[in-house]
Amino acid sequence: MAHSNLIQNQQQFLSTATDFFQTLFESSLQSKRGDIEIRTFPINQAHQQIFCKSETDAAKVSHQLCNQGIDVYFGVNPRVGNAGKKENVHFLAAFHAEVDYGSDGHKKDPEYANYEEALAAIENFKMRPTIVNHSGGGLHCYWVLCNPVEVSEIGIPHLESINKALIKKIGGDLGTHDISRVLRVPGTFNFKLEGNPRKVVNLWLDGPRYSYEDFQLLIK
Repeated sequence: MAHSNLIQNQQQFLSTATDFFQTLFESSLQSKRGDIEIRTFPINQAHQQIFCKSETDAAKVSHQLCNQGIDVYFGVNPRVGNAGKKENVHFLAAFHAEVDYGSDGHKKDPEYANYEEALAAIENFKMRPTIVNHSGGGLHCYWVLCNPVEVSEIGIPHLESINKALIKKIGGDLGTHDISRVLRVPGTFNFKLEGNPRKVVNLWLDGPRYSYEDFQLLIK
């Protein structure tokens, strides 16, 4: 399959992806708390990691990679040291949850049978996510913090316990709670199903922003 024309409107893609990255990372980038990691997992090749210092650069890199037929992911939280492990996440910019549905492309059975059920669970949750993307086989939720918090002051276990609590509340995948998680970039394509590339679509990015303290009741 030829992939060079998958993204039909480059300008629209760059605008959507830049807005997405800006909503997540504007505060972190302005205060130099880390870079945006773009990561790929090409078939039969070593994964690639590209670290971007601006939202526009991250969007441009994502566009180039997607049109090569490559699944494009990004690090949910900013990275330091040109690496994407937990120790490279010094500030947490957002909590997140991944909510799968159906059976196509999943290794284990999700809680929800279809898109409508999964979306309803998210919309009925009292803490509306700041951003929700549809990945083709699931929904990715982000609760963006007004001010990123320093990981060393709070501790990785505590921060990840909040991710776990959010995932449990909305019926997501508990194996996706890590603060170094990578998820798909909106506007790119999900190539997991051979011969059926599914576009990653942003559903909204105008939800409320939160303070770290807003999440404490979830884990009490």
